[in-house]
Parts: sequence; C-alpha cells; structure tokens
Amino acid sequence: MSSLRCTALVLMLICSLFAPTGLAETIDVNSTDDLPDANIGDGVCDADLETEGLQCTLRAAIMHANFTPGADEINLPAGLYRLKLKDLTGPVDGGDPAATGDLDISDDVTITGAGADETIIDGKKAKTRIFDIFAPTTIESLQVRKGNVKSETDGDGGGGIRANDDLTLSKVLVTKNRCLDDGGGLRVESGTTTVQDSMFTKNRAKDDGGGIDISGGELVMNNSTLSRNKASDEGGAFENSAQNTTFTNVTMAFNRAKNNGAAMSLEDASVTTLINCTLAKNRSKEDANISADDDDGGANTVNLTNTLLFRVGKKKANCVGPISSGGGNLENGDSCGFLIVDGTFDLSNTDPRLDKKLRDNGGNTETMALRDDSPAIDAADDGACPEFDQRGNARVDIDGVGTTVCDIGAFEYTPVIEN
Repeated sequence: MSSLRCTALVLMLICSLFAPTGLAETIDVNSTDDLPDANIGDGVCDADLETEGLQCTLRAAIMHANFTPGADEINLPAGLYRLKLKDLTGPVDGGDPAATGDLDISDDVTITGAGADETIIDGKKAKTRIFDIFAPTTIESLQVRKGNVKSETDGDGGGGIRANDDLTLSKVLVTKNRCLDDGGGLRVESGTTTVQDSMFTKNRAKDDGGGIDISGGELVMNNSTLSRNKASDEGGAFENSAQNTTFTNVTMAFNRAKNNGAAMSLEDASVTTLINCTLAKNRSKEDANISADDDDGGANTVNLTNTLLFRVGKKKANCVGPISSGGGNLENGDSCGFLIVDGTFDLSNTDPRLDKKLRDNGGNTETMALRDDSPAIDAADDGACPEFDQRGNARVDIDGVGTTVCDIGAFEYTPVIEN
C-alpha cells in the first residue's frame, strides 16, 4: 500500500471517530438548569465539564440532538425547567441558535416528559417562546407555559411554540403563553401539526388566534380542549388563514376575542372541518362562536357534523358566514342556517342542556358534560360518529349489542345503571 493511500485511510478513520454516527440516541436529561452543551462536538450531552459525570440539561440535550443526525429521543423527568438564557445572536452564543433564548429544534427528535402536571417547561425569565420547530418533532406528556414573544425580530407569532415543520403534540398542556401577533399558544407556519389529548388554556395573542393560529401547512386536532384563550382582535381560540384544518372530539369553551370569532375565525379561503365538537360560552363583540364571512381572499368553507354550538345571550350569533352541514348538529339559535338536506338532520333553537363548567370528567382533557335530559343525547348522525368520544369512552349503547348511538358534541353521555 502506498504511503499516500495509507495516509488517506488513516485520516478517514480519524474523521469517522469524530463525525456524527447518524444513529438514533436516547438522551436522558438529569439537570433542571438552563445551560447549553459545553462542547457540542464531543459526542455527549454535558453542560458542565468541570463537574464529574454528565450534567445533561434540556437545552444541552436539544443541542446534542440537533448535532447528531438521526431521530433521537429525549427523556425529560419530572421537574420545573425554567428557561433563563435570553435570546442572543452571533458569536455570543457560539453560533448555535439553541444555545440561548428559545429551544430551536433542527433535527428529528421526540421529547417525552413524565406528565403535563409533572414536567413543566417555563419561559418567563427568558422572555421568549419555548420551542421553535424546524425538523419533524414529537412532544408528549409535558407542560409548555409562560412563553412570551415580545420582539418582532424574533418573529412575533407563536408565544409557546412555532411550527415550521411536522409537529406532533400528545398529552401536552400549553398554557399562559403570549405573543405580539398571532397564535398565543401555537403558530403553525408549515408542515403538518397533529394535536391529540392536549389542552390549550389561558394563552393570549395581541392580534389573532388566542390559542392557535395557522398560516401555513395543515392542522389536525383530536380529543383536545381550547379554553380561556384570548385574542385582542379575532379568533379567541383559533384562527385559520387559507389552510386546511380538521377538529374531531374537540371542546372550545370560555374563549374570548375582542372583535369577532369568539371561538374561531376564518379568512382567505380557508377550510375547517368539525366532527363531534363542542363550542360553548365563547364571547366576542360581534358573535359567539364561528366567524367565516371574511371573504376578501376567497370564500371560506366550514363543515360541521355532529357539532354542538352554545351561545351566551340571545343577541349573539353562533355562526357568521357560510356553513355547510353534514348533519347531526345542534345550536341554541338559528344563525348557522341548518336545514334538512339530503336526509341530514340538525337541531336549531335548541338548548343543549350542558353542564355550566369545564370539568375533569375522565380522560386527558377537561370537557363539558351533557345533562341527562339533553336533547343532544342519541341525536347525532351515527354514520359519521368517531368510535370514541373526547375522553376515550366508546360511543355505544348499553344493551350489549354494540350498536352505535352517538351524542352530538365531544362528550358522550353514559347513563347510570341501577341494579
């Protein structure tokens, strides 16, 4: 072997020792401190080289996962993880955007906590959003709270999370986040975002979409609740700008918008589908639940099936703008234009007899129960019913036959059987 070939082979072997392997890793966080990885190229998650053993923080774990190609898994045990490093740019943060400020994710990762009440990521002191997503990401079983986007240079939407790639949220509580523009809790800008068994509550947007805003990509939301979110303009819980969104077994309650779209607002030819959802006690100046009449960018499409709408007061409309019915809907007014068409059937001017409050009625999220005298019970279009309700309870009758008898809304009433 020539000396030149030998030298080249040795260099390749040396480089391979220090190059990222491309293999997926499991990274165990063991410190609640907010410190970056001390040496991003050494192949380990360690924020403090002076202390014996590995001091693996959440920030260091994300930096390490970003550096090493492959779909990594980060285990985040119970604890309060306060982000304290304010956003810096340039050489100050070593050129790694995850080293300070929000947690930028640039390679495939799954972050798993110990439960939304046990694992809490708090952004109050850092004064920035919590997560900025630039690669396929799954976040589950944790809480994202008090993110606060105050700087327009950081992108002024998405107080808790901004999604620029595929994102899955499962059993996540997104709460008390704020932003200058749209999407107090979450802003979806591209990719497909899937939300399941999660809650968005008490988030605020200075403009639209108190809980969630989507301006690009796609949103699919299942078995989840948006409650007590607030927008200073439109869309107390949610705003859709020109995108496709689907909600199944979702409750939107006690949200507020200053102007319109108490629960949700649509614009720019957006398409929103609701299946077995409950929209109740949302408030805004102009309406009580859905605003779909902004057609400057094209007509919006709202498809409702087995959905319950409850307005507060007789002067507010549940729906403003065109609504398409798949049947099995109920509203305590007549603003949604429900008609009997092609065999579909809806209930207008009907009190749904809902519980007055959101409660823990089982499952992973709060729901609004149907009272035992509710006209929504067994009144839905059975053919369109999901197999389970928002809590994960089966939508079947009690005679043992297994026949689906579906209730309108996200909550399936279960009668008490006396022996």
